[in-house]
Amino acid sequence: MPLLSHIHFNAGVTGFSAFDVFADDGRDFNQKLQDVVYDMDAKDFFGFNQQLDIFSAWI
Repeated sequence: MPLLSHIHFNAGVTGFSAFDVFADDGRDFNQKLQDVVYDMDAKDFFGFNQQLDIFSAWI
């Protein structure tokens, strides 16, 4: 919608990739998720950013 068209989402994580959790390798998803969480250390982090522009225009 013109003038109300900017919604941005961004997420990131260090220490593992989505493939580590969602790989079709025959292992249980919950076990893979638990392994990833337990393998994280103090240097790993999650990041999430959301931006919503209420009014924007091209000049």
